[in-house]
Amino acid sequence: MKKFMALLLAVAMLFSLAACKKNEPIADLQEDSVQTFVKPDNYASVLLVTINPQFRLYLDQDSKVLAVEAVNDDADLIKNDILFEDKSAEDVVKIILTVANDKGFVKEEAAVTIEITETVMDDGYKNNMLTAMVAAVNEKATELEIAVNVSSADSTGSDMQEESESSSSQSSSSSSSGRPSNSWKPSKPSSSSSLSSSSQSSSNSSMSNSSSSVSSKPEQSD
Repeated sequence: MKKFMALLLAVAMLFSLAACKKNEPIADLQEDSVQTFVKPDNYASVLLVTINPQFRLYLDQDSKVLAVEAVNDDADLIKNDILFEDKSAEDVVKIILTVANDKGFVKEEAAVTIEITETVMDDGYKNNMLTAMVAAVNEKATELEIAVNVSSADSTGSDMQEESESSSSQSSSSSSSGRPSNSWKPSKPSSSSSLSSSSQSSSNSSMSNSSSSVSSKPEQSD
């Protein structure tokens, strides 16, 4: 009887140890899943990059990426492949587009949006940043031989300003040429108008000469 009880106790202890071992990885997994993203303390701007994966890029005043936050589930799947240390925002958005394309998230004519959601910088910085980011996406898309529709937005102010790829290209073209894209040109007078004006001028001149001739003729005496 004593041997049976000892055997029963040993089996119970083995089951207890096995249960503890089995629960350890689950506890670790649960601990990892509840970890939250911590914003860097010294960031100056935040860019929201949306392809289908959506990321927030936290930048310093030199536009270097301090941290990358996965916003949705698709972004969470590829976040470990986004290397951002000591890289500029343009370089990181190129990496995001490359990885998203490799993982099958970039479809034909995919929409790519670059949005400034927070910043302590001025309007000039924001405009230059959006222009540079759109150019970076277009450059990488051309290299990858994929077609994308890029747009940018500034949601830091009261009025949201959106800029499509075509309007950005038109703006760049206008800026480089040094004149507005829709330049005004004076219209030329028509030939009929010129002819009419010339005829009228000739007629008036003839009448004037005729009148002058009559008035200058001396009177004849009877």
